[in-house]
Amino acid sequence: MTKPLKRWTVNAVSARHTPLTLFCDDRPLGRSAMGAAENLSPIQYLLLSIASCFALSCRAELKRRKLSNISFEVVVMGEKEIGSADNLLSPISIVAIFGGGITEPLAREITARAKPLCTVTNTLLDSPTIQFRSRAIRQRVSEPRELPAQHSAH
Repeated sequence: MTKPLKRWTVNAVSARHTPLTLFCDDRPLGRSAMGAAENLSPIQYLLLSIASCFALSCRAELKRRKLSNISFEVVVMGEKEIGSADNLLSPISIVAIFGGGITEPLAREITARAKPLCTVTNTLLDSPTIQFRSRAIRQRVSEPRELPAQHSAH
């Protein structure tokens, strides 16, 4: 019997020269600096990193080809078996959907040229070494750390 799956989907939409528009499970994400206010899970942040990095890589390849006016969308989906002991997303799929009369062969070529440009997916594909460390301090930190002052342009 197949175990039930938990599925996450994120989208990065590129409409010409505007900033990417990001969606998480069909919800548009605001442009606020308070990403945590969106109540996203770490998995959603990971998938958003993949989608936005790959979208920017596709955008760079379109610009190189002087096709900057083409709109496209990158859809990233991750899933895992509920109750699985290994706690891995598998698979993670990335689909780039191009508008503007882009042919299938050209779409494949653009995504193939974008793949080596995407630092996030290249890092994940190379199975990076992750080191876990811990530290303990004797004193309890009673006050939250102060954030640096924000500089405003006048």
